[in-house]
Amino acid sequence: MNKLIEIIIQRLKSDSPELFQKMGRYAFWLGIIATILLMLPLGLPAWAISLITLFAGLTSGVAGTSQLTVKDTLNKNDAKSKISHQSKAGL
Repeated sequence: MNKLIEIIIQRLKSDSPELFQKMGRYAFWLGIIATILLMLPLGLPAWAISLITLFAGLTSGVAGTSQLTVKDTLNKNDAKSKISHQSKAGL
């Protein structure tokens, strides 16, 4: 479990490709707009509120995932050895 946390921390600290940086920015701002629409007393129908809520969750997922996408600078051999070690151990 600690190795998984270390890998996630390493991925969060490393650089993301430009495409995913843009995706994260757009998703972040669209999520803010969706949240503002949910908080305003607009008198929207229930289906519209449900769609906006779903959209806000979707944009937060895209923004978070784009942060974990990194340039190809991580050592692939280390990741492969960790995966093969875990599969041999039955994990």
